[in-house]
Amino acid sequence: MKKIIIVICILLSFCMKTTSNIDNYKDIKSKSNDIQVHEDYGYIHIKKINLNQKFVNNKNVDKNIIMLEGSSFPNENNSILILASHSGTSQFSYFNYLYKLNTGDQIQIIYENVIYNYKIIDIYKQKKDGSINLYKVRNAKTLVLITCTNNNKKYQSVYVSIQID
Repeated sequence: MKKIIIVICILLSFCMKTTSNIDNYKDIKSKSNDIQVHEDYGYIHIKKINLNQKFVNNKNVDKNIIMLEGSSFPNENNSILILASHSGTSQFSYFNYLYKLNTGDQIQIIYENVIYNYKIIDIYKQKKDGSINLYKVRNAKTLVLITCTNNNKKYQSVYVSIQID
């Protein structure tokens, strides 16, 4: 499968990003301008790490799993849903155990009472330098999770998944 690159500039706040903008946005139609802002969008469920938490469309990553700008919803064709949250010791470090995930592990997104199943196809780390390269699988619905790398404040981890049904 061919991959395309989306470069997202992210302002970092200690170990996590707080806002994002899309640069070099190729072959992906963003619906971010059409999104009506309201608090709850859906839920993420990862059985392997016992995560069942809502994700929201706001800029407060300090207490939430947030949907980053440029995301589209899983019911849209060729969608890319990009979620970010903290890792660490805070009660709001929802992505603290992502490091236990491997390629092939499954993630569920519940949106508008429909369950979307995803399988992790790639996990990689990138140095925190104010931007991040994200890879989207062409012609596939993609879910990307971003958090700080476990026990490493200089890197962030990216988990790329595709919808499997």
